[in-house]
Amino acid sequence: MKDPRNTSLTVLYKVIYDRQPLQRALEQEFREEPLSEKMPSEDKASKRTVTQRTSSEGPSFLRLISGTSRSDGLSGPGGPFVRRLVRGCLEKKVLLEGLISRKSSVPLKKMKPYVRLILLQALYELCYMDTEPYAAVSEALRLAEKRRLSGLKGFINAVLRNILREKEILMADLSFREACSLPEPLFNLISEWYDEETLKGIARSFSEEERALSVRHMASKVKEEAFLESLQAEGVSAVRDQAVEKAYFMEGGEDLTSLETFRKGWMYVQDVSSQLDACAVKDLTSGKDNIRILDLCASPGGKSIDLCDDCRDEGEILACDLTEAKIKTIRENLERLDFRSVKTRINDASVYQESFREQFDLVIADVPCSGLGTIRKKPDLLLSFDESTEKRLKDLVLLQRKILENAALYVKPGGTLVYSTCTVNPEENEKQTEAFLSRHPEYVKKDLKELLKTLPGKAFLDRDIRILPGELPYDGFYVCRMEKEKD
Repeated sequence: MKDPRNTSLTVLYKVIYDRQPLQRALEQEFREEPLSEKMPSEDKASKRTVTQRTSSEGPSFLRLISGTSRSDGLSGPGGPFVRRLVRGCLEKKVLLEGLISRKSSVPLKKMKPYVRLILLQALYELCYMDTEPYAAVSEALRLAEKRRLSGLKGFINAVLRNILREKEILMADLSFREACSLPEPLFNLISEWYDEETLKGIARSFSEEERALSVRHMASKVKEEAFLESLQAEGVSAVRDQAVEKAYFMEGGEDLTSLETFRKGWMYVQDVSSQLDACAVKDLTSGKDNIRILDLCASPGGKSIDLCDDCRDEGEILACDLTEAKIKTIRENLERLDFRSVKTRINDASVYQESFREQFDLVIADVPCSGLGTIRKKPDLLLSFDESTEKRLKDLVLLQRKILENAALYVKPGGTLVYSTCTVNPEENEKQTEAFLSRHPEYVKKDLKELLKTLPGKAFLDRDIRILPGELPYDGFYVCRMEKEKD
């Protein structure tokens, strides 16, 4: 049987040093055998049942949605502990390494990888979990021995105990950036974009407890009353979001795919933010059966599904994405929900398609982005910010511009273009759409504040939706709706 702390150490190595995605590293470790049932104490966050596991619509839920039970293997004994420990170390890595560097005679860059990770893991338990200090230190030394680092047990013991003795003083000595636990390149960027209070709020949101799982109720399949009664009969309570009509937060139940409500296609796992694209055009789609829609960057299919549900599966929707694997995921999700009006096609959104020109009443461009609005669910994204960040962001902005320019040509006169991202970078959001509108006088921005009056004022930036992490119980997100003039 697997040793939980040793398992989390292996996962951290794969994510930090091998740069594997967190979800893949977890799946690899949990695929072969269950964890020991003798578990160390867990903090409150690790005891949740149905919780959001990564980004707004996948990839952690791709297998869930397509029907595989317990996709990440973490619902058995020990899984939540490992998950909390790994996520916590990634979320607080900069802060914890700030403490280590103040009490270590060896610079972090010169430490053996597993020594650095053992210290990181033990410190997270000491600072943020219910583990007794003696137990955290003892387990760190046991791991050192297990990893054939017995000769460095004295060093590990000294660093941990020195930090324990002076923890409050050392915490107070951390720089603002270290206290926010942000990599320097990311900290510098957010500092340029927002004031200090906003920066603090964004940073805090990155390490918030995981919230209850959010889903969208498929109103075209079942009435709300029957949907809620079905969940209740299966021991799951669903609380409707106050602002977004078909969004619900679920609590209770251990395995989503075991629910009959899920199998019937009465709900789709999706962050509330990701449902806002459909909300932004509900006046165009609700009950309409003669609308032609293009979803340019569609995988895993959530926005096409939302639009299809609003059109009662009677519109004409084309969902595109770059690879066969992405298209396969979209098809699997559509099949489970039994939606038939959505067609799929492999397409590179950055390359102009003449056959699409002025063919669609509505084009959705939910473009590839830096994903900064989803770090709470994907803390391994923090590791991607380094000296190459600035150039990569510039390249990404150029890619988005290409996609947006193409999307604009596919809209019929009098049609609608929606641009969205899940980031907080103004260059990818409002500055991108402002520049587009300055080049395209035939497009006019729609005031979403007037259309979506149930959303609180802080969810808007001028006439666009802009949700910053921590302001609402949603991922960070940006939506801009633009109308094309008629001939």
